[in-house]
Amino acid sequence: MLLLVPGAAAADRSGTTTPATPFTWPGPSAVGHNEGYDGASGEPCGKSVGDYCDATLVNVQAGNFYASSGGGVEFVIGDYDVPDSDFDLYVYESDASGALGDLVGSSAGPSGEEEQVAVPQASGYYLVRVIYWDVDPASGYDGVAGFFRRAKFPADIDDPPGLQDSLASDPFLGFRSHSEPHIAQSPADPNVLIAASKMYNRDRDSLEEYEFKIGTYVSFDRGRTWEDLGQLAVCRPRQAPPESWPNNTCYPNENPNRGGTGPEDAGDDRGQGDFGEEYVTSDPWVDFDERGNAYTMVLDSPPFESGGGWGMSFHRWRTPTRRDLRRGNTWSERIPINAYDTAEEQELFLDDKNTFAVNNAPGGGRTGTMVACWGQNGPQLEDRGPQQIVCERSTDGGRSWPGEPTPVSPGEQRLVIGAHVVADTRDPDTFYAVWLEYLSGVLDGSGTNTLYLSKTTNGGQTWSEATPVQTITPLPNIFPRQSFRNLSLPIMAVGPRSQLYLTYADYNPAPRPGDEDGMQADIELTVSHDRGTTWSAPRKVNRDRTNADQFQPYIRVTPRGQLNVSFFDRRLDRPDPPNHPGNFFIDTWLARSIDEGATWGETRVSHDSWDPSINPPISGSGQFIGDYQGLVADDCFAIPFVNDTHLANDPARDRDFDRGQPRSRFQEVFSWQVPNTRRYGGGNRNCAAAQRFAGESPSAGAQGAGAARAARRARRSERVLDSASPDRARRLAAKHQIITEAKGTTGR
Repeated sequence: MLLLVPGAAAADRSGTTTPATPFTWPGPSAVGHNEGYDGASGEPCGKSVGDYCDATLVNVQAGNFYASSGGGVEFVIGDYDVPDSDFDLYVYESDASGALGDLVGSSAGPSGEEEQVAVPQASGYYLVRVIYWDVDPASGYDGVAGFFRRAKFPADIDDPPGLQDSLASDPFLGFRSHSEPHIAQSPADPNVLIAASKMYNRDRDSLEEYEFKIGTYVSFDRGRTWEDLGQLAVCRPRQAPPESWPNNTCYPNENPNRGGTGPEDAGDDRGQGDFGEEYVTSDPWVDFDERGNAYTMVLDSPPFESGGGWGMSFHRWRTPTRRDLRRGNTWSERIPINAYDTAEEQELFLDDKNTFAVNNAPGGGRTGTMVACWGQNGPQLEDRGPQQIVCERSTDGGRSWPGEPTPVSPGEQRLVIGAHVVADTRDPDTFYAVWLEYLSGVLDGSGTNTLYLSKTTNGGQTWSEATPVQTITPLPNIFPRQSFRNLSLPIMAVGPRSQLYLTYADYNPAPRPGDEDGMQADIELTVSHDRGTTWSAPRKVNRDRTNADQFQPYIRVTPRGQLNVSFFDRRLDRPDPPNHPGNFFIDTWLARSIDEGATWGETRVSHDSWDPSINPPISGSGQFIGDYQGLVADDCFAIPFVNDTHLANDPARDRDFDRGQPRSRFQEVFSWQVPNTRRYGGGNRNCAAAQRFAGESPSAGAQGAGAARAARRARRSERVLDSASPDRARRLAAKHQIITEAKGTTGR
């Protein structure tokens, strides 16, 4: 539903773009510090220094362009008068009057970067707002809106074939998308897996308003089948009212039939008042202790008036079993790690990008020490801020987190993000934290980021001086002519002899001509054999030699020391000029190494490529497919845990693999079992389960137990529709955005 706001400020100019002629315009030179702009509500937007924004109404006249092409229109701002100016770009649906409609895309990269928003299948009117976020001295910009071509669907590539996936998220629960999945495997029983992800509200506006909760999943057969447990620690709104925040013990449920309490909900025809819609939990991270108890950490963001005050919360699940599911005895109530109690603190601070680790090294006692780390955003002071990496510790199995967060990054770094903490495998008191520092590349004009490491040898009580690991070229905020945001977050793992393995995405000159920006993303690995004192030169993980991008890696090390790295990969999306530039549709791949990264064996994991532009959530910095994905690995199997949209593809493409699966128009979460055999880049001959799996053909595997269980789930869903009246069946399909294999029907 498109809700237009006729009272919005008039556009400063207007123009038309066609497939033959782009529309260009100059942005005015002005000083602006509109750092409080909210993309969902479109406020504030004025002409004073504190709210400066510039608006352009673009009439997109597509004609019959989309009859023969995918693609759309790309809106770009760049060529700033003052090169290090910080502009942000927001694109909204509109009408001929310039009214403010739904947000369709945004780009909010670092200062000096070109901002771009690609709108697939664009047609009609769009209101383009350029926010002068931190522009001082006065600067203008150049804007352009032009068509680009792309294939309508990913090519149906069956060589290599990929593997059978297992659907973890249940589309019939009604959540509209999933992202940032994470997964952990029980040391006590490798068949038990715990996982979590963002899941976007059932509310019709959740993707445009970027509103979500945390959902969790459990598998008792090593990921062949999953139970979607729905929202973590959810309760009725009256059990977690606003006056209880941030001391609530659970998270208030949303009401999809009622509008929220944010400024973007002012004109909602369902009314207002649903604070559960606004209460966000995010960035899930999961782990086990050596006894098989499960834990999850989440970013906890009640909708405080300031918009800040994000904290960190924790949940426990004692030795997950099937009986727990039957009894409803799963996750504990909310346990605060860090919370901001006063309005002043909520105005000044917010926490972001969290991880934690349990130390399961021998000698650590009943349950090892836990350390949680995250990025703390706060005021800019003389000696530190506005960002720092902080950590806290728990010594009672996560039941309490006493003390205040301990700064780990040095104050002079000021701009840091993406802390990842891991536990040593041999010392019960040693943890390592790695993060990305990006101020230095801004100051020297190089645009590089530097990875830093700190460690503790006393269980998180004190931390060593931060030392540089590698300097990298980060991924662009948004790839050319695409719309989802990127981060080069570091992911680290510890080997059985305390070796440290660090992986990340690096942006390098493309090896072949014809690339859109002449650059290409690779997965890199660097290794330390002395617990972080020195590091090897980076080595490329992915083996392809094309201009395709690889990104969002995750690394695990098996008990025998084998390296497993999963990542998003676009090598199979080959260019077809002028109709398709390639390097857009995405697959999941896995690389394995038994010689510390000197050589790698690779496997295509996904059996069908997917389109990241299908109904994505829209964050303030771009469309969203997540900042990280998940992976676990033991000596028998690697199990990637990933979100994608391949269930929106034509089911006839991969009938054997997709047999019985429901169809979905949203990002869903999947896992794959990748046997540790030569065929899949491994080589463990001692795992009977992996050998049995490897002996099956892909089609036989696809028709095995996992597919049968998925088929039963789909048949249950089909029976719901079959037993309903035609009108109710349509309403159910529309509510849950499902395409059923038999009916071929869909919602909006």
